[in-house]
Amino acid sequence: MGFQFHPLAFGVMLLVAAGTIAYTFWNSNREQNNRGRHNGYSYDDYNTRYCGSSISSVRSLEDSEDDDDLRRRPGKCTICLTNLKGRSIKQLKCRHQFHERCINGWLTSNNTCPNCRMHI
Repeated sequence: MGFQFHPLAFGVMLLVAAGTIAYTFWNSNREQNNRGRHNGYSYDDYNTRYCGSSISSVRSLEDSEDDDDLRRRPGKCTICLTNLKGRSIKQLKCRHQFHERCINGWLTSNNTCPNCRMHI
């Protein structure tokens, strides 16, 4: 007498195999998406790399109130979209200028220039 395979047992084994394949596929896609979202960095690397600027780096920004170039060409703060002239102004390393209050608020949650995305 040979080994007889019951159709119900075959169905259960097929269901388990399909579930295992689906889980493996779903899990590998999830890992790929997470890697792509963070450009290959771990969560801790991502968190420290893309957080706001330190208080000391914000304080070290150059004051531009007395800058002759600024008086000749006043321009606007691209954060609040109002004129820069006559207010407390800070200039980033990339030479973009902003109201001190506006850029300090921006830099609490970002470490890049709002215009050109240069790292501070």
